[in-house]
Amino acid sequence: MSLFSIERLQVSIYGQPILKGVSLSVGEGEILGLVGESGSGKSMTALAAMRLLPRGARTQGRILLDGEDILAKSEAEMCDLRGRDIGMIFQEPMTALNPLKTIGAQVAECFAQHLGAPRDECMAWAGQVLERVGLPPSRFPLDRYPHELSGGQRQRVVIAMAVALKPKLIIADEPTTALDVTTQAQILALMRELVTRDGASLLMITHDLAVVAEMADRVSVMRDGEVVEEGATAAFFSGMRHPYSRALLAASTHVPVRRRAGCARPSSLPPAQPQGGQAEPILLAQEVVRDYRGRRRSLFRAPEKHRAVDGVSLAIRPGESVGLVGESGCGKSTLARTLMALEPPQGGTVLFRGRSFADFSSADLTALRRAVQVVFQDPYGSFDPRHKAGRLVAEPLYLLRGEIDAAERNRRIAAVLRDVGLKPEDAEKYPHEFSGGQRQRLAIARALITRPSLIILDEPVSALDVSIRAQVLDLLAELQAEHGLAYLFISHDLAVVRAITDRVLVMRAGRIVEEGPTEEVFSAPRHAYTRELLAASPDLSRALAARDMRAPTTNRAAGEVPPGG
Repeated sequence: MSLFSIERLQVSIYGQPILKGVSLSVGEGEILGLVGESGSGKSMTALAAMRLLPRGARTQGRILLDGEDILAKSEAEMCDLRGRDIGMIFQEPMTALNPLKTIGAQVAECFAQHLGAPRDECMAWAGQVLERVGLPPSRFPLDRYPHELSGGQRQRVVIAMAVALKPKLIIADEPTTALDVTTQAQILALMRELVTRDGASLLMITHDLAVVAEMADRVSVMRDGEVVEEGATAAFFSGMRHPYSRALLAASTHVPVRRRAGCARPSSLPPAQPQGGQAEPILLAQEVVRDYRGRRRSLFRAPEKHRAVDGVSLAIRPGESVGLVGESGCGKSTLARTLMALEPPQGGTVLFRGRSFADFSSADLTALRRAVQVVFQDPYGSFDPRHKAGRLVAEPLYLLRGEIDAAERNRRIAAVLRDVGLKPEDAEKYPHEFSGGQRQRLAIARALITRPSLIILDEPVSALDVSIRAQVLDLLAELQAEHGLAYLFISHDLAVVRAITDRVLVMRAGRIVEEGPTEEVFSAPRHAYTRELLAASPDLSRALAARDMRAPTTNRAAGEVPPGG
């Protein structure tokens, strides 16, 4: 009998069907990968298992843990069950953690709630659990707050809370989506160790097929609230039966077609004006240094300094796509803010079309803002939900300062919406009426409306499903060809960087440790850190090959070739 099973689960919210007869099971010590796009019902399935569904939800079916129906339990019984028998790791640790409580207090709360032990004992146990997940109190004191930790460290705290009482079942909802590749590899290794050492079962929800191939024993695929395919991992990847599963696989390995400027279809916007020869960079950084104030260790000493960017030099030329990769906290986003003149450098110079930022007047900064735009990681967080899409897309037009009239403004809004694959009438919708991929298209449209020369893309596809990510990458390649745009593509997804960039720079601890043509760096990395990043990056073909080595007699459907074969 399975440790955990869902039988014909139906969930509706205010009469709207969400889950439509979902059935799946997880055995003892087993890892089940639950994959699908946003809106497929993965997270709603997890919330149903924890009895944390939103108001207005109605359920039918059964959810069994050790043969007992969770849906038949009272809320008091569920409070006793959560944390003790079922632990959940949420996708975004910053929202899962209380910013007003220390990490020690939040982990200790698990023991206090279920064991009723004295505070000192609970804090001691919290220190032991945090040490198990790689946060020893000697280096990460229990009195630290969540904002004082990196993203990967915060995720470890959430994992510590989920596994503190060694639950029978761990539910991990996209636990590594926003993490860099080395941190992701550490978190995945930690979760695998917890399953192996504690004998827990793991329901891993993700849209990353490479992670599933590496971690899961079995796979279930969800679409529109239903499980459309399931099976053992090796057999699933070698013989996918459902068209949707095959579409997910194709999207996860998608490489956009990149063309030279002028070779794409006609654009509804006029092409960008030539900015000079290819040898002249649009943006040039020379030995840039950026420091931040650290913590004050003593009332009588000056605060420590943290060097986020340490002597970085780079050049971005017209029509070029440059990748910037590295771990969280290595200085990528700080460098981007410096290149946009949002933060001044403490050393070195940044030149825009041959002129130093230090010599810029307010009019020069306005010209810079028009020519250098940015696309952020989370478009929903960068949009005001009270405003319609047309107003949001048109926000950068204030930089033109009266150069265009209302008719031209409306024409530009309609033009950029068409360019990013939306309709002009979409200007009347609010952000919540768009899907995640459509909101990212809106963010790109907003960056495009001033006809810039350079767009800085800060993790633009890291939170997107594989199929939406493929669409956005195709769009970026197409827009670059149409408008002659230059890109600075900041990402921790090495597969995406390899697919979309001409040159790549590898950043570590504020320094550029390796740079060169993208394919050359990825094929023959010279620096040990670059090799470490490549080794840590989830790779579908490599994961499947490793499975084949562990189980050379894996049966495959007759006549079918595994992906990449």
